[in-house]
Amino acid sequence: MPEYSIEASVRGNMSRSYRKELFRKGLIPAVVYGKTLKSLSLEVPEKEVKGALQAGRNTIINLKVSGNGGPYKVMVRDLQLDPINKTIIHADFQQISLRDKIRTSVPIHISGRVSGGLARIVLRNLEISCLPARIPDRVTVDVTGMEPGDSITVSDLDLPKGVNVLDDPGATVVTVTAPAEETGDSEGGETPGNDDEKEKVP
Repeated sequence: MPEYSIEASVRGNMSRSYRKELFRKGLIPAVVYGKTLKSLSLEVPEKEVKGALQAGRNTIINLKVSGNGGPYKVMVRDLQLDPINKTIIHADFQQISLRDKIRTSVPIHISGRVSGGLARIVLRNLEISCLPARIPDRVTVDVTGMEPGDSITVSDLDLPKGVNVLDDPGATVVTVTAPAEETGDSEGGETPGNDDEKEKVP
């Protein structure tokens, strides 16, 4: 799991006018919380948060807070986006310990080509528990050779050592359906081949 560094400052002014000032400076309001940290309001560069997310949503971040020590090991736990332009307007960071397991989710992607029909992802994210350093970037499911009527469940997934699945073992992850009639157009979430596109981060 990659690590990324972010420098932040304590946010003392909570007014709406100051919030607008932060945005003009390329900063966003944020909060960090954890076992050894009380809830602490911050202001962080939006560009740096985006950079961390480009490395993966579960990237371990070394957060240094000006005037308040660190770096602290944290992960992004929640983001608020502007509904119009999708820019980040607030971030929540959770302090973690590399020695303690955490619960998180990772995206599921499919690769390969089915033998006729359309591969449809039913479960797009997998809930897991593991040490932070063992969090996979994604879970890839190979659909090569699958035919209409075939499916893959959570219990069929091949996961890295030390990663425990929290989802129902019998839950369907991928299923193969017959091709759409006449036009051949696939329904939402279906693909005849590789669905290994990268998740876009705002």
